[in-house]
Amino acid sequence: MLESLYKPIDIASLVFFRIVGGGLITLEMLGQLLTSYRKAYTDTQFHFSYYGFEWLSPGPDWLIYLHFILNILLGIFITIGLKFRFSCFLLFFSSMSLFLMEKGIYINHTYLYSFTILLLGLTNANAALSWDSKRNPSLLKGTTKAYMLYLLVFMISVVYIFAGFAKLTDPDWMNAIPMKLWLASKSHYLIIGGLYRSEWLPYLISYGGMLFDLLVVPLMLIKKTRKYMFTIVIAFHFINAITFGIGTFPWVSLTMTSLFFSPASFRKLNIFKQRLPDFSQKAVSASNKLTNLFIITFTTFHIIMPLRPYLSQGPVRWTEEGHKFSWRMMLRSKAGYINYKIIDGESGNEWTENPFRYLSERQFNNMIGKPDMMLQFAQFLEKIYREKGYKNIQIFCENSISLNGRKYQAIIPPDLDLTLIKKGDRLKILPLKQDKYNPE
Repeated sequence: MLESLYKPIDIASLVFFRIVGGGLITLEMLGQLLTSYRKAYTDTQFHFSYYGFEWLSPGPDWLIYLHFILNILLGIFITIGLKFRFSCFLLFFSSMSLFLMEKGIYINHTYLYSFTILLLGLTNANAALSWDSKRNPSLLKGTTKAYMLYLLVFMISVVYIFAGFAKLTDPDWMNAIPMKLWLASKSHYLIIGGLYRSEWLPYLISYGGMLFDLLVVPLMLIKKTRKYMFTIVIAFHFINAITFGIGTFPWVSLTMTSLFFSPASFRKLNIFKQRLPDFSQKAVSASNKLTNLFIITFTTFHIIMPLRPYLSQGPVRWTEEGHKFSWRMMLRSKAGYINYKIIDGESGNEWTENPFRYLSERQFNNMIGKPDMMLQFAQFLEKIYREKGYKNIQIFCENSISLNGRKYQAIIPPDLDLTLIKKGDRLKILPLKQDKYNPE
């Protein structure tokens, strides 16, 4: 079975994705530098870290700017095929390290782009229409190995399938609650604002989105339905881009979905006509044990990670346990109030700390309703006060959170001294009192 992963296929689709997908990902990284995204690194006194990656620190602002600029330059190199594989692997580590430095700006597609770049680096997508092949004609090749394309198809398939399954198993989504809230926030739009206020549209989008995510992969795999499904894919991502923005994600997803088509079909594009080396079916490669190990490890990892939420206690949309890295997109909206009460155990004095004093707006908004981040910030405050000489400090999080429009309630006990929670301890999360949504 693994031998089929090494069969020769046309390189046209990989060259197409390097140019279009690489260009879109580069635009995303440029947007990160020019928008409020970067402020979570530069306009803050604290960084939320991922478990196990506390040692990753953004450093001074000038270094962060250089990091962003490096990512953009590497993206350009990948797109034009200059020092291609080196640029891919360096960008993977550079973009992933930047991503892991700050949990307060978690975005699903940033995570997707990093692994997509890694997979692209395993291909020979620079074997045609690239700066590398122009400088070194011996690289010119019209053939690639099947697994190089299949892994990219697998990556976008994981996103669709697990996003669809998350919607199907989420009662709020099946009652169109997140969509009602999202569309209500867009109801002021000219022309289409009235449509967003309609009763039926949230249900149409919710059920349509769930069915789309679950059906897109099987229907794109079937040759007879592929063209029809791709027409729906175009419409779906176009509507997503107009309604929700979400950067380049709709267009990168569309580009990756196009890889389900026959690799040879990309030769028909005007940019490729008479410009690609001939495809040779005789270019057979033997199976490689190291490559097989990577394929098995990579695919297993990306199947296991999205399954974590189904092992958590309580609704994931409330507890957040396993939410990240699981393609649970647009399932919940949280609003609320967070403040920290500080008590000096020796003098008995108490006062409050507003997190907004230390965090960027984006960090603060992302912390709302995230118990792990609320605890991390308390630990940051504890460190500050211990450095000031307070030996017996107590920290309590006064919080009131609303999930998907429900009544406000505390998510972690306001009377729990968070300085008593040590690394590895399980933070107590209060149960969702109003499990079923009731607008009254």
